[in-house]
Amino acid sequence: MLGGQGIAAHPDHHLLMTAGVTHGIDLVLRLMVQRGDTVLVEEPGWPLIFGRLAAYEARIISVPRGREGPDLEVLERLAAEHKPKLFLINSVVHNPTGYTLGAAAAHDILRLAEKYDFMVLEDDTYADFHDGTAIRLASMDRLQRVILVTGYAKTMAVGLRVGVLAARPDIVARLTDLKLLAGLCTPQLGENVMARLLKDGHYGRHLSRLRQRVNQARQKCADALIGCGLTLPYLPPAGIFVWADCGQDSEAVARAASAKGMLLAPGTLFSPTQAPSSMLRFTVSAVEQPELWSVLKGLL
Repeated sequence: MLGGQGIAAHPDHHLLMTAGVTHGIDLVLRLMVQRGDTVLVEEPGWPLIFGRLAAYEARIISVPRGREGPDLEVLERLAAEHKPKLFLINSVVHNPTGYTLGAAAAHDILRLAEKYDFMVLEDDTYADFHDGTAIRLASMDRLQRVILVTGYAKTMAVGLRVGVLAARPDIVARLTDLKLLAGLCTPQLGENVMARLLKDGHYGRHLSRLRQRVNQARQKCADALIGCGLTLPYLPPAGIFVWADCGQDSEAVARAASAKGMLLAPGTLFSPTQAPSSMLRFTVSAVEQPELWSVLKGLL
């Protein structure tokens, strides 16, 4: 599968099995980040990453994420000023916006990584929701400065903790030591299940059906949100998220929704500084909860 994405990875030298994407990211952070090190993250971005970095007492600095990728002027200014160890990016089907990295932005990210000597950790969690051949930094970089982490929990089942980490051989060797010291091996039952699904073609057929259902649900979800009075800066062509603007403090809206038994994800969750936001993240499965729309419309 990696070869089909243009990522030349030899199984004996470039790959490490992990217990999901989160496990893979945690191994990389433990290897590369020391107390006080600067790590660049995207804003908005995945909240769990902020928590993991805080646990390692890293200095977290955010780079604004737009439709085509991170703000490159900000990225270069921060890289020059703070000399980061690592830049974490969710390049394909970004969480929470659903955006996918453009080719020009990908080229410039790698140029800046070389110029300012930092590594890039590419989170590929949601990439299988993308219908076409998306740009991956790991493919362009040939795993020199990029570490790729991917898995199957989002497309198969949340409890199927099977992940794959791809990196250059010296990094894989050090990560293998960390993995063995922390928990020995990863569960083989899940790995064998995924191996059979991949080998026999079942996973590919499953993805085709899943993408079709998700794409239809995403459009319905967007239409319903607009009908409730929210605006969408951009409807992504892939993925399970819709990033919508409610026009007011989304945390206050989420608190009001909680009082009515509805759990919403306000934009403040996706900021490392919990900055105020008018954005809300919705999953496309919301279309299966028609009672949500009348409550949401009432709140707004």
